[in-house]
Formats: sequence, structure tokens, C-alpha cells
Amino acid sequence: MIIFILGLLYAILMISVGVNEIYFYSTGKTEFLASLMLTFSGSMLLVAFFWQLSAKMKK
Repeated sequence: MIIFILGLLYAILMISVGVNEIYFYSTGKTEFLASLMLTFSGSMLLVAFFWQLSAKMKK
């Protein structure tokens, strides 16, 4: 479970870096913290959705 969490955090970090690269090339400014927060919140919403969905399937 810990390896899964670390993998998820690493994936969130890498997606944030990619989003920041795209934003930097198109605007010339860097907003890494904003892209990190956006990606993290979106990932947590997806995790929560699938967690609730899997809990309903088990019943």
C-alpha cells in the first residue's frame, strides 16, 4: 500500500511538471505550485470517486 501511495505521489509530481512545462512554453511564466495543486486535487477527486465506486460494488 505504501508503494502504491508513493507511486501515486510520483505520478502526480510528474504530471505537474509536464503541465508546468506546457504552461511555461506558452506563456513564458512558471506556475509550478498552481499546477501541482491542480493536479493533486484532481487526482484526489479521482481516487475518492473510484474508492466510493469500488465500495458500492463490494456490497
